Amino acid sequence: MVLASNIFPVDFLKKHNLGVELYITTETDLNALEVVRDYARTVHLQYSGINLAANDEAVRRKSINDIKYGIETGAGFDVKTMVLHPCGVFSSKGEDVGSYAPMIDSLREIADFMAGKGLILSLENQVLRHPDLRIIAGCSSDEWFQLYKDVDRKNVTLTLDTSHAASASAHEDTLEKRHAKLWKFLDHPELISHFHWSDARLVTDDCQYADIHLVPGQGDLPRDFHKAIWEHPASKLFEQKCTEEELEAGLAFAHSL
Repeated sequence: MVLASNIFPVDFLKKHNLGVELYITTETDLNALEVVRDYARTVHLQYSGINLAANDEAVRRKSINDIKYGIETGAGFDVKTMVLHPCGVFSSKGEDVGSYAPMIDSLREIADFMAGKGLILSLENQVLRHPDLRIIAGCSSDEWFQLYKDVDRKNVTLTLDTSHAASASAHEDTLEKRHAKLWKFLDHPELISHFHWSDARLVTDDCQYADIHLVPGQGDLPRDFHKAIWEHPASKLFEQKCTEEELEAGLAFAHSL
């Protein structure tokens, strides 16, 4: 199953047999999503203003409730898989604001809430931001896999965002090491149920602390890495804000792998 961001007209989606991933927050205009109801395949849950790791219990509870709103709303679109950034912010501008244990408790509560509705929670690896600005959970492959293990719920899977993975890999001092670190995100393909598929640049330093989300085929990630994603049975979202022509080029690249 191949999906696109919810920015393309229905005729384009129909022409290329594409689904869409809805982004649902407490502020989403749900009426605006009705035009793509028949194409909704996954939901991306809210991440702005969320901290599931918050030491402040009021912030953590509000974050959980905002996520639950998205889950209930997304279920109304008959979507089964919902993607969530771990949303654990540990430090912001040098101030400690969160901890690991409350984040795991939050994710378990959300997963249990979803299990009661027959839904899947898919945890996405995070983009690596500059540590002086923000420290968040799930940036490295090891952290991401550990999150899955620690949440320990049967309805939890993983979503691999390749642009985020590139941001974690771009800090190695050689291209060989960068590629090796990128491939680590595919160490457990059986845990991955969904991809946010983008290209990036590891030959340069463009991805250091940056999330560039290029259309597949427009960057320099290894072709074999793209091929492994294309051949994986999980659903794949082309997560770019681009023109129809650019997305068509990305689809052609995928079919050439």
